Amino acid sequence: MNKIFLKFSLAVLLICLIRGAALFGQTTLISDAFNSSGALNGTTPGTTVGGAQWVASASAASSGGVLTLSGVNQTDSLDLGSANYFSNNPGVYSMSMDITLPGGSSNLNCFGLGFVANPVTGVNMGTNASASGLNPNGGPNGGTPWMYIDQSGQVFVNIHDGTYVGYCSPGSFPSGVKHTLKLVLDTTQAQWKMTAFVDSTQINLGGAGMAYTFPSNPTNIRYAAMTASSCAISAAVDNFTLTVSFPTLPALQSDSLVDSIGLNVNCWNAYLPTGSASNITSKLTSAGVRHVRDWMAIDKPAALPVWQLLRDNGIHLCFTMNVETDLLPMWGTALQMKQYLVNNNLVGCTELLEGPNEPNGGSYGSNWAPAAFKSCSDIYTTFRGDPATSSIPILAPAFARTLLDMTPVHNALGDISAYVDYGTCHPYQGGMFPTANLVSEMLLEPINVGSKPMIVTETGYHNFINTSTQHPGASETAIALYLPRVFLEFKAAGVVRTYWFNLNDNFTDAQVQQLGYDDFEAHFGLVRYDFSEKPAYAALKNLIAIMADSGAAFTPTPVGCSVSGSTDVKTLLFQKRNGTYLLAIWRDVSVWDVATKTDVVPASANILVRFAGQRSQVNVFFPTTSSSVSSTYSNVSSVQIPLNGQVAIVQF
Repeated sequence: MNKIFLKFSLAVLLICLIRGAALFGQTTLISDAFNSSGALNGTTPGTTVGGAQWVASASAASSGGVLTLSGVNQTDSLDLGSANYFSNNPGVYSMSMDITLPGGSSNLNCFGLGFVANPVTGVNMGTNASASGLNPNGGPNGGTPWMYIDQSGQVFVNIHDGTYVGYCSPGSFPSGVKHTLKLVLDTTQAQWKMTAFVDSTQINLGGAGMAYTFPSNPTNIRYAAMTASSCAISAAVDNFTLTVSFPTLPALQSDSLVDSIGLNVNCWNAYLPTGSASNITSKLTSAGVRHVRDWMAIDKPAALPVWQLLRDNGIHLCFTMNVETDLLPMWGTALQMKQYLVNNNLVGCTELLEGPNEPNGGSYGSNWAPAAFKSCSDIYTTFRGDPATSSIPILAPAFARTLLDMTPVHNALGDISAYVDYGTCHPYQGGMFPTANLVSEMLLEPINVGSKPMIVTETGYHNFINTSTQHPGASETAIALYLPRVFLEFKAAGVVRTYWFNLNDNFTDAQVQQLGYDDFEAHFGLVRYDFSEKPAYAALKNLIAIMADSGAAFTPTPVGCSVSGSTDVKTLLFQKRNGTYLLAIWRDVSVWDVATKTDVVPASANILVRFAGQRSQVNVFFPTTSSSVSSTYSNVSSVQIPLNGQVAIVQF
């Protein structure tokens, strides 16, 4: 582990968590090219929702594939079938139509489209809500929102009646030629957003990205509609459409998170209490941990029976090897270590071999770099040269963090990519955020391993909060909150596997003092020296229980889903083989104050999770406290979760 911890301030977090940047499965709800002839009223579009037919003014009629709107104020609409349709079925709705106005300059002849609550065919969408027959709760004629173009070439985008948020002056879109009006309403967020377009031009609605954000969402809207106002002319309308899409989240295999979890153990440690072999094995199997890392201390006889017991219980090992070379005496040569694995039937359970542990931290002396390079070369040559061990992947050595800028350390070792399959690092957090030091470590790894993938072989927190060293700790409570976030953050960053340090406290305080070790060395475990469990052990066990899904590999399916409610929210989506989704949600907030050495309870944020369509059952878990369902929702298209510093997992 790191003997010296130096704070590193992350100016920019370069990790890209998996989020919904794409749109999910665009669906056409309504499409009408007006190919039939005669009155529009009572006709059915080529594509429609629930068999909906036009309710239209008698003056609206089609001929030759073009609809003519003429003569009178009107709102012609299609009922999508249920009250609050757009809030109950969140999505990104795009309504459009082609329209050609005869040449002229009147600003009284207006035509448009919009989302409607309670349409009345004899009035336009701009009519005041107090007019007879209109729903005052739905906005004026329910036209919330709507847009129109007039014969002078003006365009208005309205949030209701005459209250516009977007405007284009006369002549912007001249009459006499065809224009395409498009209004986009995003109901996937807590506060809906609207954008508007004429042809390929986006109309500036005054907000970020030229969008308008509703301070209060429109209510009751359920219709898609066209409108005409004060018309002394006729307009030709074609291709009225309404589509819906949804932000999509790509999914990972649920079990891939479990498989990314490893723990450090020190089976060779002679200071562990009697019965440690069975206790170590029991705690690992009970938690569902499949991967452990240990030093290949072939000179420590206490280790072998524990490693064999782990092997017999299906647990796989990563061994870090401080190998002896002609430059430096150590535990044994690479050849001796290879023969140790072969002779003791450990090859089958050895899944990773790691170069020397933190060679810059003192164990390899002041001239550590040439010796560490030679160790990597010897490990590669020895193990790859024997068919019995040639398929075991080899990891680069990880460094102790001895400098604020570790570039000189990486440069000293140089390029060892020819001898390794993975890069490694030890990004200890020192009581800070889970990602503290991860980014800086990963940015330097290409110096040594090029573009090869990363495995973190040590990370984690100790709970000796009154340490006299430069490596701050955190409370047991804070560590239990941070632990699920560590594994999720590292997974999202592309780390193949993360080995938490450590399963158990390796020493008592008295032993640490006697041995002259740093005071925190006795407090890294998820379980204590006597193997009683700390809260973080329960958090790990719960996380694995919720996410585990062993079986053959499969390709998860992206799903429409959005998360909002706080600017610091992060997500990672998983899917199980039975099709069930598990959406991990957490906030990038601190739960421990390093300076005051006190727990922090962040102010709760109401996180809104919206789904693309209704879900028959949604379960919510909080792995820090339990593997059981915390709350269940039935037949919902969204759920709201109060969240402070813990991870929530939403199953649907």
